[in-house]
Parts: sequence; C-alpha cells; structure tokens
Amino acid sequence: MIDAHTHIGWDQYNIVKNRAPQKQSGEELVRKLIDNGIERAITFPFPFTSYFDLRNPNGRDMEPSGGMKYAYEDQNVYVVECSRKYDTLIPFLALCLGKHDNYEHVKMLVERNPKVRGLKLHSRTSRSPIKELIGSKFKSNFMS
Repeated sequence: MIDAHTHIGWDQYNIVKNRAPQKQSGEELVRKLIDNGIERAITFPFPFTSYFDLRNPNGRDMEPSGGMKYAYEDQNVYVVECSRKYDTLIPFLALCLGKHDNYEHVKMLVERNPKVRGLKLHSRTSRSPIKELIGSKFKSNFMS
C-alpha cells in the first residue's frame, strides 16, 4: 500500500499562526507508515515556503524574507535528504512560478536526485497563478 499524499518538513505560516499541521520529520512519517502497515509514501514539502516574509502572510504580493535564495529551497532539500535516508519515501518537490520562480534550483535537485518522481505547484501558498504554467520553463522541460 502507498500513501499518495504526505508532507514532511515544516510550515512556518502554520507555526506562526499556531495552526496544525505545523511540522513533521521524515523519521516521524516513516514511523507512522510502519505503525499503520503502509509500505511507501509520496511526500511533499508543506505548502507554505519559508522563503516568504511572514509579516504580511495574507497579502497577494508577498516578498522574500531573505532567508533563502529560492522559494522552497530548504524544504525541497529536506525532502530529498529524507528520501535518501528512507527508501519508503517517494519525493515530490514544490515549485514556484512567476515572480518567485525556483526553476533552476528544482532542475538541479531533479538532475542530481533520480529518486525525485514529481513536482507540485501549490498555487495559493506559493503565490503562483496556475496560468503561469502555460509556456513556462517547467512545462517545456519537465512535462514533455
């Protein structure tokens, strides 16, 4: 059995707002999988990226916090690292389009990590309108 939608890492927005879920380590997820008889899990970073400044988290045009060079930079790296450590985890990386494009970083991670099986666009939390996918570098290079 495969769980088709799990998250590991952290969601700084939910941590600040004291909402659940907030975080889950790769080890915690693997333990839950074992306890429930699940063989593997597709896993994503949490939807909100710490790339954005949380002083205005509900604003349409969020600005970078300065803590990362790319949206989802630390979160995607964490998913890759955990998938190397735990064969039960099937990594999918988060992408961001438009103004906060993380194409180069995601491309590098995919090229260096053959275990990566997919990409996820969470358009609301990444402030990436889905229409940005049309004609984007992601579509032409990853979806052909």
